[in-house]
Amino acid sequence: MQKDDDNRTKLLFIAGQYPPNQDESDYLNFVKKKLKIDFDYVSVELKD
Repeated sequence: MQKDDDNRTKLLFIAGQYPPNQDESDYLNFVKKKLKIDFDYVSVELKD
C-alpha cells in the first residue's frame, strides 16, 4: 500500500437526487464533526 504524502486539504462531494431535509442536514453536520472530514452535499436533478 502506498502512503499518501499529499498534505493538501481534500474535499469530498456527496451527491443525491434531492436537497437534504433538516434531519439529513443535521446528520451530515454530525458526521462532519465526528469524522473530521470536509465534504459537501450537492443535489443533482436527474432527467429522463
